[in-house]
Amino acid sequence: MLDVDGPPFVEQEWIGQQVAIGDVVIAVDGPTVRCAMPLRAQPGGLEREPALFQAMSDLNEAFPNHLGLYCSVIEPGTVAVGDPVTLL
Repeated sequence: MLDVDGPPFVEQEWIGQQVAIGDVVIAVDGPTVRCAMPLRAQPGGLEREPALFQAMSDLNEAFPNHLGLYCSVIEPGTVAVGDPVTLL
């Protein structure tokens, strides 16, 4: 997870570009389809949360039902907490 300044889902604007994090460079390939687990009750008494699932879709106008990004490593390396994130 990256903590970056910007509007919700700002990372989706990075699709098709490269990002440097520390000394690592990644290519941002596309959006990730959201897991459907909030729609299913879980062991231990965790109830279904269809409203949570719907809210995530409603909030993400560009890619409803998507959360996160698929990326490919261009330059491997080490990432540490606090490393800068730079759109290349």
